[in-house]
Amino acid sequence: NVPDDPCNPDDYSHPDKMVWENYCDNWVWNFAGYDKDPFDRPERENEACFQFNQLLSEDEWFLQVPNEDELNNVYWLSIAAVYNPSDYTDPDFYPWGWKTRPHKFEDDACSILALADVSWPPKKGAIWISGNPLKGPEGETWDLAFELTTNDPGNAIADLNGDGIINFFDFAFLADYWLMAP
Repeated sequence: NVPDDPCNPDDYSHPDKMVWENYCDNWVWNFAGYDKDPFDRPERENEACFQFNQLLSEDEWFLQVPNEDELNNVYWLSIAAVYNPSDYTDPDFYPWGWKTRPHKFEDDACSILALADVSWPPKKGAIWISGNPLKGPEGETWDLAFELTTNDPGNAIADLNGDGIINFFDFAFLADYWLMAP
């Protein structure tokens, strides 16, 4: 993480050097519904939205380096589609992107426009050179939306409803049953 310079209103936090990578070629997907384009572009009206899931075996896990100051232990997550030119998939016709949401944590999500390592897809050690913070139609800051889940219930102590996902529904479960606790 490269924190923003609070004295420079044009500066923003962004990734630094890529410390881990996983090339995903074993994923599953499902149709999740249609999105309304927040910028009201007619060509993106009722855009199909898909959910992608990848399971990682233990030898593929990213393990954070312990840090005495846990507030400074910030990692950026980047996921990108790699199109195979031999399967006739046109990235302009079939764009891949993230779901966005209103700003929730520290700084804005940002795009990656240039890396010091020009290979594609980027490899471990690539250094972020430039990008842009993500903004909504009114100029408001945006984050990216995603869920990290586990199939190991022993590691999911916050998964209160036992669905394998730690999310809002766990807090709702807690709210419903907190008075019944022994």
